[in-house]
Amino acid sequence: MPYLKKAIEAGYATITGAEGKQKITYVSSDNFSANYENPEEKVRASFWAELIYKYEYPANRIKVEVVIPDRLPTDRADIVVFNDDECKRPYAVVECKKEGVTDAEFNQAIEQGVGNATWVKLRAEYVVIIAGGTRRVLDVSDKFGALEREQN
Repeated sequence: MPYLKKAIEAGYATITGAEGKQKITYVSSDNFSANYENPEEKVRASFWAELIYKYEYPANRIKVEVVIPDRLPTDRADIVVFNDDECKRPYAVVECKKEGVTDAEFNQAIEQGVGNATWVKLRAEYVVIIAGGTRRVLDVSDKFGALEREQN
């Protein structure tokens, strides 16, 4: 959790509440708040901070719970990294799952992430699927095609 601790110290996020009832607020993502006790949220928070500190993406270009343009406005991407400061051009869509999901659940997360990232919806170049230490990155640009999963 060293990256998340740095993000909190820098004011990009806050964790409040008593043990067992903690809430995280992503200050740099329009003050979005979520239940930090949720195992999936801990994965998201950790990777969100990793994007800032390990991969050096500007915090203002990383948004959480981004509404997917679709018929149902309830669909959301866990994390979207944008190419621009206005957050209009998605670069990567991240789908987070809790640590220890089954292979079938992980494969379903891949399809969910790819569905959100492709040209019909967010038009991102990459999709990242993360379930704790299990990670997969796919190029969903025109290089491989929307249905390719293995060579990618």
